[in-house]
Amino acid sequence: MSDNPTAPRDPSEEQAEEAVTQANDDLNDQGDIAADDAGGTAAGHRVQDALEKTPRAPD
Repeated sequence: MSDNPTAPRDPSEEQAEEAVTQANDDLNDQGDIAADDAGGTAAGHRVQDALEKTPRAPD
């Protein structure tokens, strides 16, 4: 990156910055997806536990 903010930017430098920004966005998206998956799994386990503990009428 140039120390002179008014100097013309190198296209490859701009592409590299865009790639880093996109990679960070992708990483954040993956973290959100993983958190959603973990939350869904935890909720499913709580429902399953509750169903297993619920008394049922004899068949």
